[in-house]
Amino acid sequence: MADEQYIQVQNLTGGTVVYTIPEDNIRRVFAAHEIKKITPTELRKLYYHPGGESLLQNFLSVKDRDLALEFGVSLDSFDHEYS
Repeated sequence: MADEQYIQVQNLTGGTVVYTIPEDNIRRVFAAHEIKKITPTELRKLYYHPGGESLLQNFLSVKDRDLALEFGVSLDSFDHEYS
């Protein structure tokens, strides 16, 4: 998977989800159930920031199966919630 591609990421909650990656001057704000297109590189950086793993496993749906599994989303969860 090339990092130039964009992956759809959806807020799974009815509330706002916000994350920052300060070293890249990135701040993302997801409204309830909003979908954004984000690069795999940015998502990998988020994963290693405090709270990022939890966001990617519980609050944001990464619409690329292999990438979601890389972040620890269970196969059962992916097939149920993400399909």
